[in-house]
Amino acid sequence: MDAAGLAIAVTGCVLKLVGFSIDFVDDAKQVYRNGATNRNTNLAIVASSIQDATKELEHQLDESMKQHQERNMDPIEKDIRALATRAAAIGNELGSRLKRVSDDPKSKRKAFKTVVCGMWDAKEIERIEKQLDGIRNEMHLRILIDIRKLIKGSHSDEYQRMVSTLEHTTASLTESKEDIATAMDLLSQIHCSIKEIHQSFTVTPTPRKHIPELTTEDLSRKTYKVGQQQAEDSILSCLWYPSIHDREESIEMAYYRTLNWIYDDPKADDKSRTWDNFSDFLTSETSMYWITGKPGSGKSTLMKFINEQPRTEELLQLWAGDKEVFSASFYFFYKGSDEQKTELGFLRSILYGILSRKKGLIPVVFKERLVAALEGTRYNEPTLPEVKRALLRLFRDSSHLCFFLTVDGLDEFDPAVSLTHVTSVIELTKTLSVFNNVKIVVSSRQLPEFEQGFEACPRLRIHELTRHDIHHYATERLESHRYMNTLIKRDPVNSRALIESVIEMSCGVFLWVRVVTQSLLQGLTNRDTIHDLQQRLEGLPSDLHDLYKVMLERVDKRYCSQTCELLQLVYHGILEPPGRLSALGLWFAEQADHDVVIRTETGPINDEVVDDHVDEIESRLKSRCLGLVEIQSGPKSIFNGSNSYIVDENFTRAMVVFLHRTVGEFLRGSIWKEFTKVHCRPNFNPRESLLRSSSLLIKTYRPRGQDDWSIISSLIFDLGIRARNMEANNEEIDPELLQDFDSAMAIHLRRNDYLRDAEDRNGTATAHWSKYFFREHERLYKIIPPERQYRYPREDTQPSFLSFAIKIGLGQYVVGQVKTHGRGILTKQGLPLLGHALCPHDVKVLTRIKIVKVLLDYGSDPGQKFGGMSVWAWFWHMLYYRFAMDTKLTYCCPGWVLNAVETRIFSVMRLILMAGAEPNILIPWISYPEREARGQWYYCTPLAALGRLREFLSDDDFIEEEHHMVLGYDERLRRKRLDELVFEIEKVIGLLKERGGVRNEMEHGKVPVSQAVTTPISIIKNPGFWLKKPFTYLKIIGKARLGDS
Repeated sequence: MDAAGLAIAVTGCVLKLVGFSIDFVDDAKQVYRNGATNRNTNLAIVASSIQDATKELEHQLDESMKQHQERNMDPIEKDIRALATRAAAIGNELGSRLKRVSDDPKSKRKAFKTVVCGMWDAKEIERIEKQLDGIRNEMHLRILIDIRKLIKGSHSDEYQRMVSTLEHTTASLTESKEDIATAMDLLSQIHCSIKEIHQSFTVTPTPRKHIPELTTEDLSRKTYKVGQQQAEDSILSCLWYPSIHDREESIEMAYYRTLNWIYDDPKADDKSRTWDNFSDFLTSETSMYWITGKPGSGKSTLMKFINEQPRTEELLQLWAGDKEVFSASFYFFYKGSDEQKTELGFLRSILYGILSRKKGLIPVVFKERLVAALEGTRYNEPTLPEVKRALLRLFRDSSHLCFFLTVDGLDEFDPAVSLTHVTSVIELTKTLSVFNNVKIVVSSRQLPEFEQGFEACPRLRIHELTRHDIHHYATERLESHRYMNTLIKRDPVNSRALIESVIEMSCGVFLWVRVVTQSLLQGLTNRDTIHDLQQRLEGLPSDLHDLYKVMLERVDKRYCSQTCELLQLVYHGILEPPGRLSALGLWFAEQADHDVVIRTETGPINDEVVDDHVDEIESRLKSRCLGLVEIQSGPKSIFNGSNSYIVDENFTRAMVVFLHRTVGEFLRGSIWKEFTKVHCRPNFNPRESLLRSSSLLIKTYRPRGQDDWSIISSLIFDLGIRARNMEANNEEIDPELLQDFDSAMAIHLRRNDYLRDAEDRNGTATAHWSKYFFREHERLYKIIPPERQYRYPREDTQPSFLSFAIKIGLGQYVVGQVKTHGRGILTKQGLPLLGHALCPHDVKVLTRIKIVKVLLDYGSDPGQKFGGMSVWAWFWHMLYYRFAMDTKLTYCCPGWVLNAVETRIFSVMRLILMAGAEPNILIPWISYPEREARGQWYYCTPLAALGRLREFLSDDDFIEEEHHMVLGYDERLRRKRLDELVFEIEKVIGLLKERGGVRNEMEHGKVPVSQAVTTPISIIKNPGFWLKKPFTYLKIIGKARLGDS
């Protein structure tokens, strides 16, 4: 016998055994529920029926094994055989117990109630019933899908009729006793027919019995107590629920002339946009299409657009040919009623949508309910198994029709209410797509379960495809306002730039665009300028917080703690300096504790390990953070000053980003704070985790060659900034962690000599690695030509890890080291530690005034010499030279002054002066605005420099004319900032005067006799000229000598 015949034979035997067993179990349940059965039950007949059915099944299993010895067993046959074996075990258990009763003369005289209660308790009966239901339901699906696949290859009409009868029989096994009896007769006929077919392969053919089918005509012969119309309406009323159309009606229509690209050919479209051809899907035999995208990107709007477009019907008709097409849709909605977010509600909605338009299908789909309604029996609402069977029956028995289903928002399915998992819905949609007369479009976010479930489906990512729609929407909405047209005529460039900003900032989230344009329209009504509108755009609070709140509420309770910690890591990793976080870095931050960092050896990480970590963290983000965080590829090259370097695909290019900037705003709110209080571990410190991650990124770095320092420097900088973030929040840094990082960098330096400067590559590396990290800063000490009297000294600054910590701004770490090891650690060769504190590589590090104060409190001397100049003099020289090109307030004001209040530079000056610094050193300065040769600089005393600076900052006309971009457009805030600067300057001027400071301004060749100081110099307009042409610079300054007063 072929595989199809064997499968039908085994299935028939299983259903026969299950039917007899269910019949007995139902009687046993009545005993426990009512105390008696509603019929006379003959134990001997029951026992004999179950035993015979079990033997018949076991015989059929033996026959199938003999057949399989001659050929390989099909996987479908294996599954059916496994089900049959389970059924036989139940049959043997029931049969053996009943046999003992029927063979016992005493038991024969006992009532059925007494026998049942003596042999089984209620729980056992319930257990057996669940097992039988499970086998019956699973066999039903096997009939619908697997066995039908087998019979397709047999081309047997007889098999087709048998399978159709098997399916009807399976559904009737839970109905009335009469239906079960009829089903048993049909199964017996199938068994006889199978035997005849089997004999026909070896013996001459004989006429086969025709197997009667249950048809709707059989039902129509019953006596109706109510009219057919009323019966059908009663079934529809059971499927309907009040919120059945609420979600669809709440979705706004697509904006005019948007989303039409869905029917275009992707190959003919802009090359920057790619998706699987949706029109081809509608006209071809492909059965399922997946629309995915970010929350708020317009998935639901697109689904509604597809449902309502005549173009969809036209293309579907090309697929259906002469057949009629029926469409139905469902929109999951997490915030809606129970029916709107469950599998049962979804199936009821689909059935109602189709049957309400084609009532003639009701007798096909709900035969049993229709009979009950005709007889006046009142049915409860349908159960999930019932509506599943009904939908499968609808598609199977309506091959003369075609169906188009759209299911939106699968990610809004609520398993807590549905009591099923979302994978059940995914599998159901895939099962429905097996039917040749069904097409399904589903939409969801890109969560792991959907990616896995729909990986073989054609798809599109809507947030990648709506840039033109967003541009069209924003442009038309804004230009519909009369005042916007006025602004466009007045300032077309910035007006268009405003719209482009909306597009760029939206990240494909159409919902956000709607909120933004509404706010901008309000600004236009208020007659805001383009600058005002841009500020409104940049500072606009988000209305997406409700969406994010719902997403948090939907996090699986098992994952709440992980969600809390992941979002905190991303928040602090992205929104705090340095403002970037790689996927690998996030994996390290989440997974690595202190011991892991210390134990990890310094050496390159394996490519495969990197890929695994990135894939893992991406999946975890999708499942734990529900789309609020995603991973994007960064640029192939990262620019670091004037140097660009190529970065590895996953090591640093795969960057973690928020879905939208409004997520960061949401995580600052009270809702998020409450969430962290409830779900976050008490000892969890996201900043410390990020610091550990930075250390691991450095320890596992994979050398590439000449670009290495650019990459490593970026990683070191990130580590230093993250350490500073901890100190800024009064969080203690583990010294062992920093010392381990220091050791790792020393190993990198030894192993890769190209990390060092060429002059240091020969021989053993003795310089501390931070010398090369601050390479450009170090060169400022050496850039002048080698004649001793004209140059800065070529003495080595001899940096150490403590000087690195000082330069980076780790004040608490320095204090801790001094307390632990004593003041002796502050003494070093080369540039004194106070010099490192006063000559930072980053002017903003001067906010760490605590470091300067600590060093001065422990006895550091601002007059200590290095290379012939005091540390105090180096402070002024480095401020000027390091930021010579940063003269944003024209040539008359150095760039560092702009940050003077924030960086507390003037406070540092006062501290040093109070520690005994010389007030009348000569310092480099810039020319004053009244001089004809702007850009000239010269030497003067601090009092002269600060006096002129005060005069400059007090000149309102000069500021108003040229410096709005630097000090801001708001006159009140600009004036406040200037007043703060002038106030700080005046405090330093007052202290200089107290300590004997004088105001000397020295032009070229005019040096006061009273001062043995450097001759002032006049240089060309470009302040950086001396850096590029040192020998020309040497000729200009002549034999001038640089030093202290």
